[in-house]
Amino acid sequence: MKNKKYGFTGKEKTVFGRTLKQIVCITASAPITVGEVGGWIESEKNLSQVSGNAWVYGNAQVYGNARVSGDAWVYGNARVSGDAWVYGNARVSGDAWVYGDARVSGDAWVYGNASATKKVQTIESIHYIVTMTDNHIKIGCQQKLITEWEVATPEDVELLEEGAGVLWEKYGKFILMMAKDSK
Repeated sequence: MKNKKYGFTGKEKTVFGRTLKQIVCITASAPITVGEVGGWIESEKNLSQVSGNAWVYGNAQVYGNARVSGDAWVYGNARVSGDAWVYGNARVSGDAWVYGDARVSGDAWVYGNASATKKVQTIESIHYIVTMTDNHIKIGCQQKLITEWEVATPEDVELLEEGAGVLWEKYGKFILMMAKDSK
């Protein structure tokens, strides 16, 4: 077995009746340096110890049967719980909460106040990255509830960002269908 990349600081806190422990880097794994204090996990099963550069930063929390692996990052005040899995180059940040049976993978980002309980899908085009959760759609840097996108016209979307209205006119129905399939 390769060297473990993190240990525990000895600090603990209780969240929803679960005891979470703060992690600290003990083997450098870019971009994390030895001694860097990380976020909070319930057990070693929550964060891959030996493969990839997965990391939990700051006040982020991972608990239950949730897993973070590959080169995925969880940071800010984000939470990953239940049977959720964040992997690949995925990022979960801000006040986002990924839980239940959610899968966040590839280059997907879940952030802000977003939540995902099932799966996250990402479509990359020449001009925009479209990320869909079971509750939100993010096109470029504009994230809204699915219900808000359902009533958006190409003109509304164009006001958000020049050129985005054309994308919405061509692919809006497809994007909404894919997002609804995430539910």
